[in-house]
Amino acid sequence: MLVYHRLSHLKLLVPPSSLKKQGKMTEAIVSAVVETLGGLLVEEAKFLSGVTDQVQEVSRELKRMQCLLRDADTITDHRDETARNWLKEIRNLTYRAEDIVEAFAVEVASKRRGRGLKKVLTRLACIFCESRSLHNLGLEIAKVRTDITNLTTSNSGQFEGESSAGGATVTNENHKWARQTYAHEVEEYFVGMEEDMRKLVSLIIDDDHKHHPIISVWGMGGLGKTTIVRKLYKHRDVQRCFQRFAWVCITQQAQVRGILQDILLQLFPEKKKEIKDLEDRELVQQLYRVQTENKCLVVLDDIWYMHDWENLVHAFPVVEGRSKILLTTRAKDVAEIGFPYELECLNDKKSWELLKVIAFSRKGVQDLNTELKLEAVGIEMVHKCGGLPLAICVLGGILKDKDSLRDWQIVNKNIDSYLSTGKGSEEGSGGGAIARVLSLSYNALPYHLKPCFLYLGNFREDEEINAEQLYLLWMAEGMILSQHQRSGETLREVAERYLSELGQRSMLEVHAHKLSSFRRFESCHLHDMMRDFCLEKGRAEEFIGVIDLRGVKNPLLNSFPAVDRLVIHTNACYRSPY
Repeated sequence: MLVYHRLSHLKLLVPPSSLKKQGKMTEAIVSAVVETLGGLLVEEAKFLSGVTDQVQEVSRELKRMQCLLRDADTITDHRDETARNWLKEIRNLTYRAEDIVEAFAVEVASKRRGRGLKKVLTRLACIFCESRSLHNLGLEIAKVRTDITNLTTSNSGQFEGESSAGGATVTNENHKWARQTYAHEVEEYFVGMEEDMRKLVSLIIDDDHKHHPIISVWGMGGLGKTTIVRKLYKHRDVQRCFQRFAWVCITQQAQVRGILQDILLQLFPEKKKEIKDLEDRELVQQLYRVQTENKCLVVLDDIWYMHDWENLVHAFPVVEGRSKILLTTRAKDVAEIGFPYELECLNDKKSWELLKVIAFSRKGVQDLNTELKLEAVGIEMVHKCGGLPLAICVLGGILKDKDSLRDWQIVNKNIDSYLSTGKGSEEGSGGGAIARVLSLSYNALPYHLKPCFLYLGNFREDEEINAEQLYLLWMAEGMILSQHQRSGETLREVAERYLSELGQRSMLEVHAHKLSSFRRFESCHLHDMMRDFCLEKGRAEEFIGVIDLRGVKNPLLNSFPAVDRLVIHTNACYRSPY
């Protein structure tokens, strides 16, 4: 793997072990650049005589932008083209600010190398050149300062105004409705999770409340958590076991009072008017009492954050009574409030069974020979889906109207394009659904973890990423922020925490180190669908672009995408030193 960094002063084509620090995306970009500029002001002050004040002013301007970016970055996906362009301009300006200062520091440092007489003669010859470079640096820094000030002044108001405007409220409300799930919906296809169903039913109907009062179904987006819980909710043994039922969808925009009211209304619909008039404290107490007096099953679907559970927990008798809570989540820490049941991807056999049910739902294959050929292509396609049920369902929707072996082979050949766009699938089941589901996890990441996740797109498909190598790469890139260091903690330990949190949020799979107490993780791995999303998001953010030259005889490298780093995979063997 080779990584090309787009720098104004250096043209690098280097293995990943020698990467330089660069600015990051949106607020993370600004945070990293501010740290870089601060380091340059200390370490390279002798090279920056005469422009130090200007560099400090750029750093202060960038810090002021962080206040705006913390809000703007979380709503970028829901804004118009003007807002997205504004954030793009910020990224470009931060890159410029760092590149300009680093360019001068590198240029001067390279001229000051050498020893003895040669060094003296070189220094005398370069005094004039350095003065000229300082003058040019001052002009460029002044231009960056002006551009930052103009950009902040002219565009920042739109985020403040829109955040309080009715349009933003409507947008948030629409997104909330789009994320809602309902117990009454019928699952048309349910294949490959029968063993999970059997185990979960046994856990739910277990009368020993103290063992498992809370059961958490968790895993990455697209695994079918809501699908299996909806089946459990309607299962006849479960229906016979409980007296009252309630289903609520929490989402990332949890409204505590509305959620508690909804649960109580479902448990006691005949008391609708009384419930709406209850004060907050009365509402919690009433809901708690109902669940101790009746055997209730309450589903909390799609809960994201521990603080949401901490706000809700007072209304649930988790240590007394016979009621149970069944929840779904992508976060491991949330799952561990109860008995965590992790859903896993389907194997190839189960994946094919699911695809076959969906793809052949409108047709039957009469010819056994044709069926066997379709099966061979189908198994190859579901393997590329990585066993993710959501991706398989999208693929099945695409293949529903494709009868011939040739049609299936065309889809197989262009499967990445089909899954990303959903071309040919039914409305609402297209590849866009995969991106929407996975982007929810990405958007929920703290600002400092977003570039760390996108950086994983550097690595090859199905590659086991060495954890120690990854820590060093993140640190070399300036992605591990010193402001997150705890007392006595090294940057490597901060990087380890970053990786742990990405794993906790189901963004990747981490593998524990079995032989070392110092090294917590040995490696990590991206699911194929998550890697595709990572690369697509990285291109959209101009953060990363990947060119795979393996098997390409005559590559054309004269049209690199406009990204901050370009990854080139070749057949040449790169041996990691770690």
